[in-house]
Amino acid sequence: PAGSLTGERGMRIELVENPDVLAELVADPPRQDGRTLVVGFAAETGDGEGDVLAHGAAKARRKGADLLAVNAVGEHTGFGDVPNRVVVLDRVGEPVAETSGSKAEVARALVGLVAERLDARDGQTR
Repeated sequence: PAGSLTGERGMRIELVENPDVLAELVADPPRQDGRTLVVGFAAETGDGEGDVLAHGAAKARRKGADLLAVNAVGEHTGFGDVPNRVVVLDRVGEPVAETSGSKAEVARALVGLVAERLDARDGQTR
C-alpha cells in the first residue's frame, strides 16, 4: 500500500504501491485462449495468522494464477546460495507438487511441471 514513513531525524520516505503484475497477467484476455499457463511465485513467512502454506494458499486463491510456487523466506532461508523447498499450489490453493534442492534443481523441477501441464492441455505425453 502507498503511504509514508518518517524516521528519527525527520527524514520522510514516500511509498508508492507497485502494480500487481500477476493479477494483470491472470486478467489478460489473450490468456483466455486456454493455451497460456500463468505461474506465480510467492516468498512467504509464517506469522500469528498462519504458516507459510496457509499464506501461500490464500494468495493462490486471491491471485488466480494456474500455479503458484511458494517458498519460505527468512534468516538463512530462501535467499542466497542455500537449499530451497518449494510447494506448488493450484489456483484454489491445493498442493500439486513439491520439490527441494539447489535453486537450479528447483528451477528444473518447475520447468518440468510446467511442461507436463502444457502437454496435458495439448493431449501429449512426455
